[in-house]
Amino acid sequence: MKTSWLTILKNHLIGIKGAGWTDENLTTIDSLIDALGTLVGAIDATTTDSLHGKLGTDTELADYSFYDLLGGNAFKANALSAMLGAFTAAQNLKAILGDLTTTKNLGGILGALTTTNNLKAILGAYTAAANLKAAIDAIPTVMVGTNGAALAANWTAALATALAAYTAVRGGYLDELGPTNIPADTDPKVMGRVQIFEKSITSAANAGDVTVATITTQPCLIESVIIHADAAQTGDMTSCGVFGGAGKVITFISAADAVQANLDAEDKQVAWIGAVRLAATKTIVITLVGGNGTAVDLTIVIKYRASVSGGYLA
Repeated sequence: MKTSWLTILKNHLIGIKGAGWTDENLTTIDSLIDALGTLVGAIDATTTDSLHGKLGTDTELADYSFYDLLGGNAFKANALSAMLGAFTAAQNLKAILGDLTTTKNLGGILGALTTTNNLKAILGAYTAAANLKAAIDAIPTVMVGTNGAALAANWTAALATALAAYTAVRGGYLDELGPTNIPADTDPKVMGRVQIFEKSITSAANAGDVTVATITTQPCLIESVIIHADAAQTGDMTSCGVFGGAGKVITFISAADAVQANLDAEDKQVAWIGAVRLAATKTIVITLVGGNGTAVDLTIVIKYRASVSGGYLA
């Protein structure tokens, strides 16, 4: 039985036959229609050899038909739109992904992935032996050292103990080792810390007052003064007393003690020990008294502390 649409086609051809038309033409048309019907398949055909059978029907699901392979009625209930969700005008894929214009397409967003700049090149060559999964699988699951070897059990236990003992207070101790704290912690100019000042004196034996040091920035507490003979002092030097303060009001080492006889050999010394506060800008001087201008060879050593942080001798 020919399909209804093929019958319509045949009747249409019969209706338009004209001069020269023969029944033989009609027989040829019958043969053509029969051949088309075999290829396409009748609407109610059950064969799977026809194109219609291959596509499948609503009434019978031909084995291995496209309709059957897609899932038939189940596919209707689980249509692609249902799986993806309802895409309205405001919820279409383009809207969800964003405005992917010429300048905002995926290539533009990711950057130009050329032959030498593709994703594989960026990630590195992942061969069968060096793919991403293999790289992840190679990550150690236990703590290892820089040589890749597992840490000794006792070391791991010691680390656990150290971490357990770590507290915020102890963390603060580590902060004290920071670059901003170490200078403050070690700065000798901090109030109360011992500082030492040395100065070589090689002036003429009769030079008079020679400035040894000036109290700088903040007051300082002078605790001791030493005159050290770096060599036997010249006979031209009579004395070399050390004084300080306004008008040399403070006598650290008197002229009577700092005489040539007490410094006439290398390493002989004259010293003073005590406590004297001198304000900033005040000076300490050595008064060289002698008959001629031969140079002396002395070193003055002063032990002191800043009375206020920042004080020092210069």
